[in-house]
Amino acid sequence: MTLSIIIPTHNRADQLDRTLRALGALKGEIDHEVIVVDNNSTDRTKGVAESHDPVRYVFEPSTAFSKARRTGAENAVGSYLLFIDDDVLVAPGSLDAIVRTFENDPTCAIVAAQILPEFLETPPDWAIACQRTFNGWSLYNSDMNPDLGAGVQNVEWAAGPMMAVRRDVFFDVHGFPADTVGVETNMGARNFRKLYVGPGDSGLSYLVRQKGFTVVYQPKAYCHHVIPPTRCTVSFWRSRMIGEAHQRAVSESVFYRLSRIARWEMTMKASYRQMKWKRKFAQRLQLLEAFLIDSNFGGMLHEELWVQFYKSYFEIKAVLRRYPDLAGLLWKIGTEGVKNEEYDDVVGSLPVEFLDITDSERYYNSCSITTLEQYRRFLEGDKEKK
Repeated sequence: MTLSIIIPTHNRADQLDRTLRALGALKGEIDHEVIVVDNNSTDRTKGVAESHDPVRYVFEPSTAFSKARRTGAENAVGSYLLFIDDDVLVAPGSLDAIVRTFENDPTCAIVAAQILPEFLETPPDWAIACQRTFNGWSLYNSDMNPDLGAGVQNVEWAAGPMMAVRRDVFFDVHGFPADTVGVETNMGARNFRKLYVGPGDSGLSYLVRQKGFTVVYQPKAYCHHVIPPTRCTVSFWRSRMIGEAHQRAVSESVFYRLSRIARWEMTMKASYRQMKWKRKFAQRLQLLEAFLIDSNFGGMLHEELWVQFYKSYFEIKAVLRRYPDLAGLLWKIGTEGVKNEEYDDVVGSLPVEFLDITDSERYYNSCSITTLEQYRRFLEGDKEKK
């Protein structure tokens, strides 16, 4: 077997069905297998997977994205592992392009695919502005990154919705580092909210480059990443940016193992950038207020993304200093996952301060902002009903 396509999924059966249908159109391409890793779903994921032939279904009871990916790799037999999300539509010709890239370049350990958006609804202008300042939709193309040319080239990282890895290198670096736990749509009681722990895709790219291998962008391998309306909401962008801040702080502590001097330098740079974005945001609000412009509401200003990021970054760093064992525990959760029967014990072991900071539900419930005054009050921490 040349190529194993691995699809981790959690409670998104309808989207998984569409992804598998797109893969079914590629049966004439390079020899490959498809493995669906059901990461503790409670919907009809198993039935959807088994309705597509030939798809192998694997159940992974410990909830964590990196754990599900590794389970898929351990069940795969291909020389190359293609990891795709359950919400992408792989384009014809992509599988052949991936294998050719590996075979033409023995130093290539990761093939980064081109990732284009497929919007289920037209995104509002404010969401497009947010995407331009931060890649919240996990796209990978020259529109998103002007440094990417039209052809094959070496790059520093690959984006998770569609990336391929040499099997032997994958296991040599011990697979993906910790990533996320849960999905943003999983908000019910006793279900996981989305927790950001580690660098995931970019972390694996970092590990293979440390080993002397390269990451190669291959635009002829591409997919369309489905962007649902939930990812064009204020709540998504706020929780996404805050989550990125959390994973950055934890990764600096556990994954990158920075020296004391390096940590100090990063803190100084972050402090400078925080002040810069606060200033930009304040100037933007003043300009809008001066001209009585409310055109971004109810949306958000893209400057807020970085205000939220750095605020959360310093908050979580303070908690990690207060609880020296917390970063390691979070990394374990993100790597090994958590079973349902362990959920209460794991949550009970986390500091209250950490749970308060990472409670993304408040960002889902505080987004009916329609005026600049309400916007300012929200960002200043006003707890009154908006």
